[in-house]
Amino acid sequence: MTEEEKAQAKAERKLKKQQEEKMQQEQEKQESLAQETTTNQESEIKNSESVLESSAIITSKLTQSSNSSFSIKLEKDMLGEEAITRLNGVANSLLKENQYKISLVIEEEEEV
Repeated sequence: MTEEEKAQAKAERKLKKQQEEKMQQEQEKQESLAQETTTNQESEIKNSESVLESSAIITSKLTQSSNSSFSIKLEKDMLGEEAITRLNGVANSLLKENQYKISLVIEEEEEV
């Protein structure tokens, strides 16, 4: 092998090693982002669930018949920020394959 061929082979090995390291870093970055996204989603669900369990009047019914029904009633005066969180929590409790009838009334209260 000539000196030029040795240098070429060395450069190719170095380039291949750099590419492998870059691919590994990208894979680790993607895995980290996926894990972070999952953690954030789990945190949002837990927050939504804990908000739904707090001071609002909430009733749920689950009947034992062959056609189970799910009912939520929420009545409370709250700020928009809290309402958004609660509505997101309710929306997250719905199943994609089920059909729901939704009646929603939102009224803005005048400040006193």
